[in-house]
Amino acid sequence: MVAVCPVWSRSVNCLKHKASRVISGGFQHLGILESAESLAERTMRMALDFAYQSEREAWLVLDAYFSVSPVFRLANSLWSVKHKRPFLQVVTRAKKNYVAYFPPPAPPPGKRGRPRKYGAKLILNEAFDQLHLFETVEMKIYGRTESVQLMMADLLWRPLGGYIRFIWAITSRGPIILMCSDLAAKPEQVLALYWKPTMPKHFNTTGPVHPEDHYAIDPMSRLDWEEIHALIDAKKFFVLHAPRQTGKTTTLLAMADVLNQSGDYTALYINVESAQSARGNVAEGMKRIVYSLVEGAAIRLKDTRLREWRETIWDNSGPHGAFHGLLSRWAQENAKPIVLMIDEVDALVGDTLISLLRQLREGYIGRPGIPFIQTAILCGVRDVRDYHIHTAHHEIITGGSAFNIKAKSLVMGSFNPTEIQTLYQQHTTETGQIFDPGIFPELWEDTRGQPWLVNALGNELTWEDKTARDRTTPITLERYRAARDSLIRSRATHLHQLTDKLREPRVHAVISKLLAGSTEVVSDLPSDDIEYVEDMGLIRRLPLAEISNRIYREIIPRELTYSTQYMLTQQQAWYLTPQRRIDMPKLLTAFQQFFRENSQSWIERFDYKEAGPQLLLQAFLQRIINGGGRINREYGLGKKRTDLLIEWPVDEEKGYYGEIQRVVLELKILYKSLEATLAEGVEQTAGYADQCGADEAHLIIFDRRAEVAWDDKIWQRQQHWQGHTLGIWGILGLILGSPLLLLLTLLGWFDTRSPLFRQTRVGRKQRPFTLVKFRTTRVGTASVATHLASSSAITPFGSFLRRTKLDELPQLWNVLWGDMSLVGSRPCLPNQHELINAREALGIFNARPGITGLAQVQGIDMSTPEKLAQVDAQMLHTLTLRDYFRYILQTVTGKGQGDRVVQ
Repeated sequence: MVAVCPVWSRSVNCLKHKASRVISGGFQHLGILESAESLAERTMRMALDFAYQSEREAWLVLDAYFSVSPVFRLANSLWSVKHKRPFLQVVTRAKKNYVAYFPPPAPPPGKRGRPRKYGAKLILNEAFDQLHLFETVEMKIYGRTESVQLMMADLLWRPLGGYIRFIWAITSRGPIILMCSDLAAKPEQVLALYWKPTMPKHFNTTGPVHPEDHYAIDPMSRLDWEEIHALIDAKKFFVLHAPRQTGKTTTLLAMADVLNQSGDYTALYINVESAQSARGNVAEGMKRIVYSLVEGAAIRLKDTRLREWRETIWDNSGPHGAFHGLLSRWAQENAKPIVLMIDEVDALVGDTLISLLRQLREGYIGRPGIPFIQTAILCGVRDVRDYHIHTAHHEIITGGSAFNIKAKSLVMGSFNPTEIQTLYQQHTTETGQIFDPGIFPELWEDTRGQPWLVNALGNELTWEDKTARDRTTPITLERYRAARDSLIRSRATHLHQLTDKLREPRVHAVISKLLAGSTEVVSDLPSDDIEYVEDMGLIRRLPLAEISNRIYREIIPRELTYSTQYMLTQQQAWYLTPQRRIDMPKLLTAFQQFFRENSQSWIERFDYKEAGPQLLLQAFLQRIINGGGRINREYGLGKKRTDLLIEWPVDEEKGYYGEIQRVVLELKILYKSLEATLAEGVEQTAGYADQCGADEAHLIIFDRRAEVAWDDKIWQRQQHWQGHTLGIWGILGLILGSPLLLLLTLLGWFDTRSPLFRQTRVGRKQRPFTLVKFRTTRVGTASVATHLASSSAITPFGSFLRRTKLDELPQLWNVLWGDMSLVGSRPCLPNQHELINAREALGIFNARPGITGLAQVQGIDMSTPEKLAQVDAQMLHTLTLRDYFRYILQTVTGKGQGDRVVQ
């Protein structure tokens, strides 16, 4: 029989007092009142924390089985604490007990004698039967959520001639946690001895999301499931794509679970990325794809039939038919329609990708006469139409033509602001740690909901910042800004891989316009390039084409100038005043001189030469500011300017909690008259300074006109505008042009009537490009390597150009375009297979080819491919800045023997 007696307490403390009094009363008869009060207080606090923090029911069970009257009363008391309405329950003594024995441990190392009686008998009465003993529950104790089945601590006590057994149990809606402790043990010691923890939840930055381990947003909520289900019901094949680390794999796995649980379909997820390393080896690549299919069915669906069919179908169909054959056989034998989700499709290359797409298309077209799967969902970073597949025969096939049965291409979106707050609130619910509400608008602008960035910042805030591991520490806005800076400096794999794409020509075409603040509009750029870069997650098009979020906007210039920052010989201390403020006039004056002396050599190294002046200034600033302050960047298509905001903590100890010096810099290229540029720039700079609350502002104008002397381009003045005093700085920009080019072009026209010669060469990563040179042979001469050209085909003027190496001068345009460097290995022809193989083995193609290099100044040409490749490798592995300019100087002064020709 159970009697329930409500006790309406005015406060939690009242309930704690009642519990402490009852426990203490029981212990008074045992002479241990002081320990009992302390232990009762600790236990009640633990139970109440759990109940009130988790907002779930909890019971505190105090139950000791003993025949002596005072202890008997204690043994039959059960306390229950329920959220907001605490009440007391009294349960009568049960008729039956359950006994579990825990053997004593071995004596401590170095101790002699018998093992101490250190075991315990646990008596569980049948009142607990309905609470499902030994099930795992989650419990919040000391700020952590843990999963526990059973906690036991030592209790062996012999007062009054018998055992005293104390059981404390904290339950949550059924499952219970038991703790048996002696009176000398502290609760935290008990937890340390017998705690069975799981890892606390955390923000995930690697691999699929597992809700039991990670804070998570339901992936199905990010999809138009109704549309996807309709496509599946209609037996369509379609594409689902999104930028890297946005939750594609997690979403596909969730979709497969939903479809399988519905009972209408057999859904299987497979990942084919392992076949990427096979590259052009179709047999090896398809073998790995077939393996992924077979083992995926066996492991995820417990369907081992495909293992039995694989060998026979492979022998009969070969690599170009085995995948289709297995799917056809499976569809024929399976009781339900099959939905196949293929992840990382765009990781495949060459003929392996073509074979996979064509086998899927063959199965689709052959239905319904030949059994095949209901739906195939191809998942990757890009839409299948953007796949440019290079075959073994050097053909280029687009994914759209190899997979022209695609019904639709669906894009996964990023988190919205509400989902971001929901994700972070899960951490607060889990640990009690609070986020400043002011964080979330900043978090949205910094990430625009990009899932990896959102989780990475959460991880930086709550884990990488070790002081925040104390969950009583609130997460402030300044802590958030510090975490953001730390993430940017970390050059995490996700960010590094993303910026590595900047070197692709299609990406370069778009991003270079954004970095330079070009006046071009989106319609002036190739639509395929725009969509490709958007699919990568680098830009967003609406309302105006710009970099996707503030973190990417910061990362891109940093990555493009990363090595430059650390090669500059500038020191932060040179530009600090005694009051520890940045002396911006001194810093910008130093940059003017640096730019005048070094701009041509430094900008030459940038892949993005169109934005070279802006990038070089940002590298210069980053070198000075990095580690002590922040640089915030604003730039975009059509803005015709780059806005920089420098934030510098004046008090080093207080950091960003003290006084902050804010300086605005606006960078503009001189496109129209200086007066018009000044009028527009001054107004824009003052407006940006108002927006940022800056202490000072500077307008920097890069003049790229070749006909204006240096002294006319290096200047500084001040101008007042609506209460602002603006520093205005004139700086010369780089123009790659020379009267010599014009003269040689004119002479070449008189010599052959066709002064320029174009030829396809092999560039970085073995990508073909068009090389431009001055023509040295007669028009109509066969296109061969220069050392194989017959002397009779070379004109007298061409012989002069070859001897002096002036025929290479037009390649400056290739340098400007980004296909070549001034120094590097000479680019070879696509049919020079021996040289290509030798260079590939030595890793030469990882760098851009050059106009000159070590081999050229030593007179080694392409007639000795093995030797040439070895000298190229030696140069690339030992190249220093000094060597770089030495090779250029030696080439200009005629070092080397020129190109050998056949007599």
